Amino acid sequence: MLHYSIILEDMIKLNRAIVVVLLYSSSQIVCDAILSQQNQAYGDLVNQRPMQDDTSALRSDDGLTDSRPF
Repeated sequence: MLHYSIILEDMIKLNRAIVVVLLYSSSQIVCDAILSQQNQAYGDLVNQRPMQDDTSALRSDDGLTDSRPF
């Protein structure tokens, strides 16, 4: 009977270890998925930025285009 209780204790320890590894693995998968979505959302946000035209550097404070050369 003592032999079975030792085996049972070892099985419980093994099951606990398996549960810990599975929880860690699943949390890593969830964190990776969240980071991936955040990176994709950031990339979408950056790609939706309006492009600045080349004449923006030539504009004066009043919004009129300055035709003087540099």
